[in-house]
Amino acid sequence: MHHVVESPEDGQRIPLAAGDSLEVRLRHPSGTGYRWTVTDLPPGVVVGGDDAQVEAGTSSAPGQARTSVVELVASSPGESVVRLALERPWEDTPLETVSLTLAVS
Repeated sequence: MHHVVESPEDGQRIPLAAGDSLEVRLRHPSGTGYRWTVTDLPPGVVVGGDDAQVEAGTSSAPGQARTSVVELVASSPGESVVRLALERPWEDTPLETVSLTLAVS
C-alpha cells in the first residue's frame, strides 16, 4: 500500500505494514540552496529512488515555497526512526529537522 504524508510534524508516528511505501512531502524555499536529505536511515527502511525529488512549481522565483518528495519503503516489521534535514551542502547546521517514527507491522 502507498501512503502520503504532507508536511509531517517532528516526532510524528506513522503506522505501516511491511512492504508499504511512504511518500513524505516537505516544503522548502526555492533558490536558497536548501534541500531535504535523509540523515538517518535505520535498517529495514530503504529510500526509493534518489534522496529527495523536487517537484516543479509554477514559478522558480527565489524564496517561493517548493515541495521535496522523499519515497521510503518499510521492508521489515518493527519501530524505527527516520531523520530528515533541510540543509545546505556547504553548512554544518540544518535549518530544520524532522524525525518520523515508522511503526511497521
